[in-house]
Amino acid sequence: MDGGNVRVRSPLGNPSVWKNYKAIQIYDDIGFACFQSNETLEKWINKQPLSGVVTCLGDGHDGIWNIIKNVGNAGQRREVLDWYNLKENLYKVGGSIKRLLRAETHMKVWGH
Repeated sequence: MDGGNVRVRSPLGNPSVWKNYKAIQIYDDIGFACFQSNETLEKWINKQPLSGVVTCLGDGHDGIWNIIKNVGNAGQRREVLDWYNLKENLYKVGGSIKRLLRAETHMKVWGH
């Protein structure tokens, strides 16, 4: 799941409008996106046939996790922070570069 902003052009002389969207993909080829309606996205995903364990990959933004918490039920969700944001948060923890690099190496090995 991910989200972002799309600039919608307005008639000449009027300011552009930015609209927030969220998009989700399941089973490699089925996807859905909507503008400014988390409820629509949640209803759509929960109408899909979900497996016993649903891996939810997000970037750590509250807007994403607020939707993910409504996917399926808590017992079937496996919530995963994407690699870029996991690594970013690792470096926020601080410590010696050697220790951070060692932790990053462990995360790479664990992830494969």
